[in-house]
Amino acid sequence: MKDFAARVGGLDVEGAFEVLVRASALERAGRTIIHLARIATSLARLGP
Repeated sequence: MKDFAARVGGLDVEGAFEVLVRASALERAGRTIIHLARIATSLARLGP
């Protein structure tokens, strides 16, 4: 678990934006991208 915590600690907001920019470029190129954050938000609204 320490390895996981160390990797998560290394994440930053700029990295998330880089992923979003890359995903957007792939979508514009015709690729299908699954946005997990959007799925998680939708599932949270469903409730238990």
